[in-house]
Amino acid sequence: MNHNKRQQNSKKFHYVYQNYYSGFIQPNIHKIQSLYLSNSFMIDFFSLTTQNICKFLQLQTLLGNIQSQQLENLLIGLTYFSKCSSLTIHIIDDTNLTNIFNLIFQVPLLRC
Repeated sequence: MNHNKRQQNSKKFHYVYQNYYSGFIQPNIHKIQSLYLSNSFMIDFFSLTTQNICKFLQLQTLLGNIQSQQLENLLIGLTYFSKCSSLTIHIIDDTNLTNIFNLIFQVPLLRC
């Protein structure tokens, strides 16, 4: 029963987020300078394809609590994204940080 409730909540959140994205984020995508990825669904949306994150032409700051695999996918997308100059991430699982640091230094404005 608990599993069914989680599925219903997940579907409800997906519907709410899709409406929020379509009604607020998408029309203002060219103006957004800071983005806080607050849950797994949002993180997956932006990390599964570089097309999603690259639409944010003014994005300079990205914040979030994220699992290492999701972060790696997101950072791969950010390597094609030239304006991101600030990244604040809390990795919520144990991981080998070497690959993550290598990807961070591939993001154009985050390089030393």
